Amino acid sequence: MQAKQTIYRIFHPNKWLLAVICVSATALLNAVFSYNLKHTPLAQVAYWYSLYALIVFIIAFVRGCRKLSRLVKEKSRLYRFYQDNIRIFHKYSLLVGFSVNFAYGLLKLAAGVYYSSWWFVTLAVYYLLLCSMKVTLLKNLKSPLKKQLLRLKHVGLALLAMDVVLAGIIILIVSARQVFYYYGYLIYLMALYDFYLITMAFINVFKYRRHSDVVVFASKCINLTVAMISMISLEVAMIYTFGHNDSKMKTVMTLCLGVVVVVVNSIMATSLIIKAQKGLKKQD
Repeated sequence: MQAKQTIYRIFHPNKWLLAVICVSATALLNAVFSYNLKHTPLAQVAYWYSLYALIVFIIAFVRGCRKLSRLVKEKSRLYRFYQDNIRIFHKYSLLVGFSVNFAYGLLKLAAGVYYSSWWFVTLAVYYLLLCSMKVTLLKNLKSPLKKQLLRLKHVGLALLAMDVVLAGIIILIVSARQVFYYYGYLIYLMALYDFYLITMAFINVFKYRRHSDVVVFASKCINLTVAMISMISLEVAMIYTFGHNDSKMKTVMTLCLGVVVVVVNSIMATSLIIKAQKGLKKQD
């Protein structure tokens, strides 16, 4: 019990200590980069300390969002309006997600053709397949429950089949020595955004796993798949920036994270299929 309390305190510092941790981590990293200390032991300390600062900041940020959410739910008329029109909001959320993924997929496809890069083409295929699933969900928002359950099953089967594409992306990163690079401090902003994205994706999947609207749950699962791929890209970028593009380290870390992503995606897809199958049996 005492060990749990200690771990909790380490990752849940009070707001003043959190501010000190974040400021000192930023100052330490700034010193490493400003005085060209990247190849010294101090740099390793700075990287690990900044990772800890990022983790505790995200935890505090999520807790703050939850508190704000509870306050909004209790007092906001806007939230009550959202609850009364939740299906419309979910429709536009799906539409925005589809538009972003479709534009990103086309951009990667164009880059793949222009640079003759199988990596960009594979990534484009991945995002365009996600777009097709979101289109399917959009078309079935107002369909009868039985038809929605069938679509849920199809989305689960499609996500399961996309493990092949995920595996292809991972193999290309490793075999083609694919790298990602973010200029300057942009990598910290991308890390913050990607960690926020993956955190909220997991929270939403867990939150909506028993939601009466199966289309909403399916859309959250698709968002989680997108977030997991973003984490793989971030990992490769961080190894390039902080690990001096160590090929052995990149191979091991990419394969490990890739296996985790494929397993999580498979479990999620299987749960969609089972959920749909159970619902269809009740409809018969």
